[in-house]
Amino acid sequence: MSSSIAGNLPGTLSADYLRRLHGRHLFLQPHLDDIPFSLGHLLERKLLNECNYEFWTVFGKEFFNIRQYEHDENTVSILKDEERRWFEAEGHQINRLDLEEAGYRGVTSVRRLFRTNLYQDAGLDYEGLGYGNWSVVVDAVRKIVQSGASFIWAPAGIGGHCDHLALRQAVIHAAKTEPGIKGLLFYHELPYSQYSRMINWEKFEIEDFQMEGCLEHHPTEKETRRKTESISIFYSQITDRQAYSLSTHLEKVAVWIRRIK
Repeated sequence: MSSSIAGNLPGTLSADYLRRLHGRHLFLQPHLDDIPFSLGHLLERKLLNECNYEFWTVFGKEFFNIRQYEHDENTVSILKDEERRWFEAEGHQINRLDLEEAGYRGVTSVRRLFRTNLYQDAGLDYEGLGYGNWSVVVDAVRKIVQSGASFIWAPAGIGGHCDHLALRQAVIHAAKTEPGIKGLLFYHELPYSQYSRMINWEKFEIEDFQMEGCLEHHPTEKETRRKTESISIFYSQITDRQAYSLSTHLEKVAVWIRRIK
């Protein structure tokens, strides 16, 4: 029988639970807005003040204008500036890898971009994603992780975006070979979690890890106003109305902790 931080039965965890996860936290986002949209409230609550943490954008080679689905160098420059401004405003430094996002790999059709039939599978093999340079993603994640991360935050894969799934699976792969990783925290991506089917975490299996539960944070009116203003920096991506909609939605993180044998 294994023991763990929160017990053996998954449940709902409070935001203060994060204060118990001591160590170096590594936050990975597939694209430049995933963490601001999905974790803006939790990060603003300063729950990791006493922890060492680092932020990375993995698919940093952006391709398209999100509204027109075409390559636009001017828009790419705007996107990077929005990302930089958000992280600086929140007091964080963002690191970037230059891995090609889906558009650069020729994945632009909705059917190939969103693999909705695959994201419920924790054992998903990369061939199912049609991801040509999977080994590059695995190697990149491994190198970041080997710098000494205790906890890795990664996208849950809600909605099945192929880049999100590739990163999630690379993190799971790295956790199998890096015993220093104490926990995996999969954040539910916004806006996908507003309209996509949720993952049934109880059916997930990750070798050597057990699920502690899901951390859920429901924003107050004050927090909603704060996040709306904060993510409005991404004006090339969302309207003010969309920023408000994202800010009223709960933020959810599935927490998995390594079993103590």
